[in-house]
Amino acid sequence: MWQALSSIYFIQKIASYVSNSGDPIYKGVSRGDFTLQVDQDAETEIRASIDHYFPHDAIEGEEYGKSSGTSGYRWIIDPLDGTRNFKAGLPSFCTGIAVEKDENVVIASVYSPKTREFFFTERGNGAYVNDQRISVSSQDNLQKFLFAYLTGDHSHPDSSRLGAQCIARITEQKAQFRFQGSALLELCLLAKGSYDAAVKVYPKGYWDYAAGSLMVEEAGGKVTGFDGTPWGRDTKNLLASNGKIHTDLLEMFTRQISQT
Repeated sequence: MWQALSSIYFIQKIASYVSNSGDPIYKGVSRGDFTLQVDQDAETEIRASIDHYFPHDAIEGEEYGKSSGTSGYRWIIDPLDGTRNFKAGLPSFCTGIAVEKDENVVIASVYSPKTREFFFTERGNGAYVNDQRISVSSQDNLQKFLFAYLTGDHSHPDSSRLGAQCIARITEQKAQFRFQGSALLELCLLAKGSYDAAVKVYPKGYWDYAAGSLMVEEAGGKVTGFDGTPWGRDTKNLLASNGKIHTDLLEMFTRQISQT
């Protein structure tokens, strides 16, 4: 499929733009203004490329929202996931593209500039990093699990409370968690076995999770809402795991956690 090949080219184009943006101090603008400009310029570049090569495809991006199409394909763009990390000079940020066919994600590409890891997956064909097939971890002992706690919508009135309860459930089980600040990258790390599970209440933007969710599934993992149904655009909460004890994890997070 041409969309699969093009997603590889487009994400390399975005990553190159972000990586070569330089130090904003020498550009005479503030760090915050520069970061926003990088986001916007990168998305503008990729939208122009998609419009040129796939004029009938729809596009959805973090910076400029949705544009319609008639082909049944939609490109989901996150030019810079982990903006605050990028702004602070921290290494956990990435660029990501997902392609939907009739509202189902079928292709995903993610690039981590600092680690030079290129993740790619096409539904039904497995997940890869730098052309090497990857798989989720085989860990099935909850006490040895390493969780990623993903960024979400902090403006939601229940986000902090329910998030704290999720972290409490993790620590009560003697498991560990990390917070890297790039949900898309953390889901890719779950797909390659670095994490055993990832959790988030009230995910903020679909573009932060669309590519990563397919990556986890194609690496052998599972991604659902807290009710156990497959995760999707309108799912309120997210639990991704290696699938070994997913049912137990669902029970752990839903027990005593109000989802008002």
